[in-house]
Amino acid sequence: SDQLSENDYLLKTRIRKRAVHPKRNTEYYDGTRYTYQSLIDHFNVRIGDTEMPTLDEKKAVVEEIAEELKRSSAVYVTNYTGMSVSDMGELRGAFRKGDVHFKVYKNKLVKRAMESIGGYDEIFPYLKEQNGFAFAEEEIAAPAKVLKEHIQKHNKPAFKAAVIDGAFFNENQLETLASMKSKDEIIGDVIGLLLSPISNVVSALQAQGSNIVGAIKTISESEN
Repeated sequence: SDQLSENDYLLKTRIRKRAVHPKRNTEYYDGTRYTYQSLIDHFNVRIGDTEMPTLDEKKAVVEEIAEELKRSSAVYVTNYTGMSVSDMGELRGAFRKGDVHFKVYKNKLVKRAMESIGGYDEIFPYLKEQNGFAFAEEEIAAPAKVLKEHIQKHNKPAFKAAVIDGAFFNENQLETLASMKSKDEIIGDVIGLLLSPISNVVSALQAQGSNIVGAIKTISESEN
């Protein structure tokens, strides 16, 4: 009853290139393990087959990425080069606990999806090498916290960049992102602002704008 996404041409290519060991289980990108034979049967491919992904397969993946971006308030780009299978499994598990979707996609397909939506131009130069993408819908600091802890333990993956609520963050700002408060903490601080004189609330929001990054900045500055 093993079921895989038919859009997963990356794993399909790995099978063709003998990148999946025939006598072991292989780890799929969502962390679920599947038998080698189930992958062969599902994709209906031959070992050594050099057939490239079809245009329809690529289009489907671009649409999948675009939907993921539309649902998310934040996307983080990481370079997982040199990571072991066990380290990747540990990282995926930590992301799942933080309600973060971690996916491995081709950079070109991610760029196409981002171009179709707009607002991601600053991240394009970072779409090189072996990248994994962490998507967060509400807890926008969760990926940064997971990455910071994993990097401290394993020195990988490398954080490259992020776009959060339309704001761009580069590879030197992981610490800043990891220090951001959770949604519940922000709500608590907003309630505190609402209990203060209304003139302070209005002036603060007008100064920083209406997006979540601006709100976080307003609250953090009010505490210093």
